[in-house]
Amino acid sequence: LTALQANFGAIQNINFEKMTKTMSILAKFGVSADQSSQNLRFMMKSLQMNGEQARQTVMALASNAKALGISASKMSSELIANQGYLASFGKDSIRIFNELAASAATAGVSVSRLVELTKPFDKFAAGAEMAASMNALLGTNISSMAMHTMDASQKYDYLLEQFGAAGK
Repeated sequence: LTALQANFGAIQNINFEKMTKTMSILAKFGVSADQSSQNLRFMMKSLQMNGEQARQTVMALASNAKALGISASKMSSELIANQGYLASFGKDSIRIFNELAASAATAGVSVSRLVELTKPFDKFAAGAEMAASMNALLGTNISSMAMHTMDASQKYDYLLEQFGAAGK
């Protein structure tokens, strides 16, 4: 309850009883109260969700984690670690995070690692340089223009497609 109050002190109209029950359920999946409250706060403050939407979303994330074969705690930690980056996608942040989590689970890496791989393509100059290097070294045909317009999960899928086409 202390973590909940510390992270939600400035947020109005929160049903603390429902939030506490949700955090109790998530704790059974290994998600700490601090992780839960940080993610709930992110959803409400940064993504402009109401309390009920945020509560349902954190429960869905725990369910998605199980489906992906990773712990709910790891999924929560990955969301916390990438909140700053994901916030730039606004209302699509959670969808993009879920897609990244699925790709990361398939590849056997963390969401943070996928973000590190695709983030250079967010800036045109850095993306063009990275694409040119990959094309020269790996024989790919990566378009920095195309990458610049994609979200992180689309960039990762595009890179996999290019590596496959190049036989890598």
